[in-house]
Amino acid sequence: MRRLDRCPAIAAILAAALFAVPATAAAAVEIRLGFAGWTLEPLRSTIEKKCEDVIEKEFFKILNSVLPAWVLTPVETSIDSTSSGRSFYAEVWLPLGPSRFSLGVRGDVFDFNIPFTASARETVQFLGWILADLTAQGVGTVHLKGVGLSLLGRWKVLALRRFDLALRAGVCALPFRGSIVTDEALLAETPLGDVQLSGRLDETIAEIRAESDDVPSWLFAPAAGLDLGYRIDSRLSVFAAVSVSHGTFYSAGFSLAF
Repeated sequence: MRRLDRCPAIAAILAAALFAVPATAAAAVEIRLGFAGWTLEPLRSTIEKKCEDVIEKEFFKILNSVLPAWVLTPVETSIDSTSSGRSFYAEVWLPLGPSRFSLGVRGDVFDFNIPFTASARETVQFLGWILADLTAQGVGTVHLKGVGLSLLGRWKVLALRRFDLALRAGVCALPFRGSIVTDEALLAETPLGDVQLSGRLDETIAEIRAESDDVPSWLFAPAAGLDLGYRIDSRLSVFAAVSVSHGTFYSAGFSLAF
């Protein structure tokens, strides 16, 4: 019976030890330096939609240089899932007293590549007679780079002697610049024979933006993530994290507490 009486007390002690955040960690300002890999998978992000808008405009531009706009349907675009990129970043976290909550600011230097394909198809008719079947294909890459800024909040869900697990959420602003390169091919099949044309587009985002007010100079999105940290000593830690904002980021790095 005595052993049974001790179970609730033992459970309470273990729970307190499991979820307790060390006083030194809660009171410390933390600086993090990390490296992140970036991808558009598995979520469709704001940056993907904006890139599709740019691709459509630029793809139509080169097609319209060869054909009148009235013979073309809206361009169907898709972004390749092999998109990739990298980001170096720094974070500063300020604790809110002895609680598990912290407020942070993050700065990123990023370099993203987004391969894509685009296509357009139309049948030109006159009085029911088919004059031409038009097929256009484009393959290219959007290259984006710049500096991002995030405002974040973090909550330590779990804190052990060496390990801690935290959830984060906030907002991210992403000013960007870069370029778009596309190789296009047009095939016109007519009763008199086939005609093939090709072209190449190589423009900067700034040039595209000067021609269209619809292309933004920065993107804004919510951000959320999960952090896992391991304390080497009272000041130095290493961490791994996954976060979602303008795509998905898988990152790792180290942190110093002061």
